[in-house]
Amino acid sequence: MATKLSPRPVRRETVKDYRVLYASPDKARPIVIELKTIAGEDMLIFRAKGCRGTWELPVDSAFRSAVTRKAFQEQMRKGKEKAEKKRINARSR
Repeated sequence: MATKLSPRPVRRETVKDYRVLYASPDKARPIVIELKTIAGEDMLIFRAKGCRGTWELPVDSAFRSAVTRKAFQEQMRKGKEKAEKKRINARSR
C-alpha cells in the first residue's frame, strides 16, 4: 500500500561535514537533504548548507541504486568467503 507524502517537504541536515563540492577540507559543509513531490514524482533534493545549487534524484532511482549496491556487496562477500574456504581446504591437504 502506497503512502502519501505530506504536502510539506521533509528536510534534514547531515551531522557530519562533507567535501563533496570542494577538495579543500576547510570548505567541508553539511548536506541538506529534502524529500518532496515534484510533478507527481517523489524526489530527493540535495544541496550543501549555505549554497543555493541543488541536485535532484528520483526516490526510485536512489532505491534501485541502493539495492543494486547491496546485492553487489553481498556477492563480493560470498566470493571472498568461498575463496577463503578454498584456500583453507587447499592448505589442509
